[in-house]
Amino acid sequence: MNTEGIALESLDFQRMNWELQMNLDLVLEENLKLAKKIDIENLIPLIDSIRHLDRIFLIAAGRSGFALRSAAMRLMHLGLTVFFVGDTTTPAIKKNDLLIVASGSGTTASMVRAGQIETICR
Repeated sequence: MNTEGIALESLDFQRMNWELQMNLDLVLEENLKLAKKIDIENLIPLIDSIRHLDRIFLIAAGRSGFALRSAAMRLMHLGLTVFFVGDTTTPAIKKNDLLIVASGSGTTASMVRAGQIETICR
């Protein structure tokens, strides 16, 4: 029986376990720093206004799109009517709907154009 291979596997597992824990700790620290930067005084009126809207539409591409899809799911869990623009079941946006646009660069042409829809729906 080769016990040397078992010892190496155990060390690899311990190292992987340690690295995973270190990365999870880093993610938690970064999220805590971000959460502390939230301006609650400005967030409360936003939440209140969202409660009085008919529907929420979200649009983004790439990594921002993945993040907004997750946000859409959380908003639906809160009982809000939410759609992700581009999905086959997304209806047309109309008056008293909210459109949330995200872009990591702020220059993605399709996102900039989507942000301009606000003036059309008012």
